[in-house]
Amino acid sequence: MSTRKLIREYFKSHDKATYTQIREYCQSYGLLTGNISFSVNDMMNRGELDRTGKYGAYQYFPTELLNEEINTGRPLGAKDKQPRVKKSKQVAAVSMFDQLLRGVRHANQ
Repeated sequence: MSTRKLIREYFKSHDKATYTQIREYCQSYGLLTGNISFSVNDMMNRGELDRTGKYGAYQYFPTELLNEEINTGRPLGAKDKQPRVKKSKQVAAVSMFDQLLRGVRHANQ
């Protein structure tokens, strides 16, 4: 299980947590401290986690994005569409050529 998924699992049963609580939970599954801190910061940059407090005493809590992901049980960004069908190389080459021609036509206008 990925670090991000473990943190998501932790927040299913907790409203907020300190970094130490998150770290101890993830370390109980054998994850390294560097991976945990990277994931926490990445989740903050994505807008999935937020924090309050001052340096050394931050309280992390899930934002609406992460709460929505937890409630629906689907990862963020998952789409409701069929997987892409692989095209043959010839069809892909023709489509690339058409795209190139369209670009040239628009550049000349």
